[in-house]
Amino acid sequence: MSENSAMLAPDLIEQLQQKTAMLWFNPNLGGELPPTELTATAIQVAQERLQRSQALLCHLFPELIEHQGMIESALLPLNQAEQKLFPQLELSTQAIYLKADHELAIAGSIKARGGFHEVIAISEKIAIEHQLMAADQDLIRLASPQAKILFSEYTISVGSTGNLGLSIGIMAAALGFKAVVHMSVEAKQWKKQRLRDRGVEVIEHRGDYAAAVAGGRAEAKRNPKCHFVDDEQSALLFLGYAACAEYLATQLKQQQ
Repeated sequence: MSENSAMLAPDLIEQLQQKTAMLWFNPNLGGELPPTELTATAIQVAQERLQRSQALLCHLFPELIEHQGMIESALLPLNQAEQKLFPQLELSTQAIYLKADHELAIAGSIKARGGFHEVIAISEKIAIEHQLMAADQDLIRLASPQAKILFSEYTISVGSTGNLGLSIGIMAAALGFKAVVHMSVEAKQWKKQRLRDRGVEVIEHRGDYAAAVAGGRAEAKRNPKCHFVDDEQSALLFLGYAACAEYLATQLKQQQ
């Protein structure tokens, strides 16, 4: 049983398991949202950062050239699902779409957005601190020989069941960082092998996802030059996911 499920009342768990109709109120609900870094301005900064990274991504991953370095996916109509879910409705336009992030190049999941963004943001910060570039410059400078030598002094690590690890590990290794991915021994073997093929160190933990994350956090605390990507708390990760919203809105408008 997970830590979260252990906090639920037994009768609530039973109702969920039996799919009983119910009304549940969050006991931790507050009167207002706590302060957050996930603002509209921060999302705009993330969008601009990914735009400045397009030449860099094409350089590191030639398969992105046909996409102009954009980490984007198609919007696919789900006609059969629509007919099954809403057979009684006579819809004049397509109602259900699939955002095909499973087709995203390199990492093959939505994790490519957040993971790539966080690694690029950390790389940019380090490069600026060492005067290899100025703020808001094209991020192709992160692929310079000087940057690669600098990044080799640093480690980027993450605890992952697989998809986030692929995203973080592949991007960090491509830029020259020591990339470390903490995974459960039960994680998919092909994901571990793909990471190792890219030069990523995979550390396997006996236990579930929580054990892998705990292992990654512990390592980062011991190494001042190690950046740990926290899947549960990282604003840079979440901003990378959110950065696709504007393009998605454009795609939806094009369907009208």
